[in-house]
Amino acid sequence: YLTVHMPVSVLGGGAGLQVNTDRLGAVRHTAMTLSYSMHREIGAGVLTVGMSGGLIQRRLDGQLLRTPTGEYEPGAIPVHYDDLLPVGRERGWMPVIHAGVYYKTDRLELGLGVHNLAEQNLSLPTLRYALDRSFTLQGMYQVVVGSRMVLRPALLVRTDLIQVQTDIAVMMQLEENMTFGLSLRGYSADTGDAVAGMIGFKLSENMTFSYAYDITLSRLRQVSAGSHELVLGYNLNRAMGSGRLPAIIYNPRTL
Repeated sequence: YLTVHMPVSVLGGGAGLQVNTDRLGAVRHTAMTLSYSMHREIGAGVLTVGMSGGLIQRRLDGQLLRTPTGEYEPGAIPVHYDDLLPVGRERGWMPVIHAGVYYKTDRLELGLGVHNLAEQNLSLPTLRYALDRSFTLQGMYQVVVGSRMVLRPALLVRTDLIQVQTDIAVMMQLEENMTFGLSLRGYSADTGDAVAGMIGFKLSENMTFSYAYDITLSRLRQVSAGSHELVLGYNLNRAMGSGRLPAIIYNPRTL
């Protein structure tokens, strides 16, 4: 996952680029999107409205599929004995549109995002993919503890209006140099999925590094030993274009 974002003063907001790729078995998902967000000061905070759009590719490698009665000799074309499964690679592209609104003050942040706004479909020779619309609601509150510590409890809710998934997290920042966090995904015995721990360091004035580890709590723990996540961030630490912008975070990545 790669994201680049920056303020664009002439447009009165921020712009960003996101590229991500994910592989699960024989299926690979690749997406490239561009984002723009417009910012307006309202009351004690800043209101951000943004959109992103781009392309998504879905690819299925039929050579990696296996059926109980299939024939899979090394170097030979696989035979699945199933007309619904391809023996080669199938791929296709489809457009995608996301939108969101975000409000931020010195202490409080609230955001609502809509993913796959247009609900596009992709038809391959043997399979059909559908991008269902989903919604994301997130909030964070900052609590200053003394002169060295800041606590940030946060809530993230994702739903397709059929199922709901929640993430409850608490982040702690020390001296603006180190960050620790703990999160729980799920809110009951039926929805509980994982607990995650995170630690981050400020390596320099421009660079940060974070590491997170998910411990699986659901029945998936029978086949999953958890997951690791590494994040490296680099900040140019200077205003782009003419003049220096006010102290507002121009960041469309949460859309």
